[in-house]
Amino acid sequence: MKIKREEENSEVIQVTLQGNYIREYIELMNMAFKLSPREIEALANAIILNPERPFTTEDRVKISQIMGFNSRLVLNNLIKSIKNKKAILYDENAKQYRYHDIFKDIRFEGVIRFKLERR
Repeated sequence: MKIKREEENSEVIQVTLQGNYIREYIELMNMAFKLSPREIEALANAIILNPERPFTTEDRVKISQIMGFNSRLVLNNLIKSIKNKKAILYDENAKQYRYHDIFKDIRFEGVIRFKLERR
């Protein structure tokens, strides 16, 4: 991840993500959620496997295997913590999880621009 100002006195910061940009993007946005490294890994795996719907039953099995868990209960605890930190939300009507808007459709060309404002 490279971070630079667009111009010397600019309020706009340009961030260039490379490689596993999904994990880097989550780490960049983590200031809003305070996810642990394992929670970030679980969320990144969920987005990679299913960018539309997080932590389906099928995906839980795959993510548990990828992360080396002997039991899905460990992953379930991580999912609960991710939900409590609001990175995923539970839709009562649909009876399923959905990603926080920040994590929806995070396919991009690798450059993100932020504007910093003083309050």
